Amino acid sequence: MTPCLAQGVGLLGEMRGTGSAEPGFLIRRGDGTMIVVSQLLFWLAEEIDGQRGISEAAENLSRRIGSTVGADGVAYLLEHKLAPLGVIAGAGEQTKSPCAVLALAGRAALIPPHAVRRVAVLLKHLFHAPVVGIVLASVIAMHLWLLHQPGSLFDTRAILEHPATLLSIVAMTALGGLFHEFGHGSASLYGGAEPGAIGAGFYILWPAFFTDITESYRLDRLGRIRTDLGGIYFNLILSLMLGSLYAHTDNPVWLWAALAQDLIILQQFIPFLRLDGYYLISDLTGVPDLFGRVRPMISSLVPGRAVDRGINDLRPGVRIAVAIWVLSTVSILGWFGVRLALGFPQIMTGAWRLTAALWASTAHNLSSGRVAAGLAALVQSVLVTIQALGIAFLLARAVAWTGRQAGAGITKRAGRS
Repeated sequence: MTPCLAQGVGLLGEMRGTGSAEPGFLIRRGDGTMIVVSQLLFWLAEEIDGQRGISEAAENLSRRIGSTVGADGVAYLLEHKLAPLGVIAGAGEQTKSPCAVLALAGRAALIPPHAVRRVAVLLKHLFHAPVVGIVLASVIAMHLWLLHQPGSLFDTRAILEHPATLLSIVAMTALGGLFHEFGHGSASLYGGAEPGAIGAGFYILWPAFFTDITESYRLDRLGRIRTDLGGIYFNLILSLMLGSLYAHTDNPVWLWAALAQDLIILQQFIPFLRLDGYYLISDLTGVPDLFGRVRPMISSLVPGRAVDRGINDLRPGVRIAVAIWVLSTVSILGWFGVRLALGFPQIMTGAWRLTAALWASTAHNLSSGRVAAGLAALVQSVLVTIQALGIAFLLARAVAWTGRQAGAGITKRAGRS
């Protein structure tokens, strides 16, 4: 049988700025997971094109490394090294991502790559150093000015008392999320890597946009970090624009929309979910899939256990940083998961009652001719419903994932006995 790569697998090349002591080469699996392999395995993957047989692949590989590799050796590497990584077609069910529960679900492309590139060509100039400096200085000045505004401006009751304001903020926040993704694409193109499509999916509890910036892994560490921060940088630009509109009009809707961007920025820096903060730590340490190191790192901390090669290959400083991230992530997500599971009945009951009340308010306001108030109540009811369904979906995925892990463990132990 002629071996070939699994569908969707991409060979990206050497990863510059890796956290490992030895050079690493990147392979993207069909599910988007990034895998770092040795140069030997990467070269072998390049030979697996569905046309060459094992003998021909062995000859080509021997020529590239300057040493003889037999067909039996290539077959061994395929079966015991590449196949378990889920990159070889027909090698059984593809290995799931170590933290599939926190993966983006229901992904769908909305804007094709060629359209993203056209916009990114125009916006990439915002990443020139002088422009970045002006933007950051202006953002700081604007926020210092806002801090000296009357405290009543920050009264959240203003939103509830003016339904049209709530609708406007929700709409601008959604558009801001799309603008955020163009920030990633533009930063990637500025560094020399082509951006992919922009799409949407369901992440944890909310719908979310995403950008395919796989090609940015070809960049050096600085280029990848710029790409990570590109979305947040565009949130700052949008916040500056909205704050400027408020300064010129005194309309509080612009103020609240600007503050909403600030909250989004803080949220993006959370390092324990697959948000911008997570990818920033990933690229700072040079470890492309931090969640993939959770189990090996915990296992390596158990006395008497052999240290996994994926951990042992990390440079000492990087290993300490990854250990801190793993312990923090497991503790926080574990605490959050337990609280969510224990409070699930109360959460769903409260969501049901609030949704029913909001639906009643929607019907009453619309029948009374208060269209803005009715639409605002409708938006709130939709948001509450989405969050409740998201919690249920998240817990269902967590239970299913736990069941698969337990089943795999039982099967593995049964095979040893």
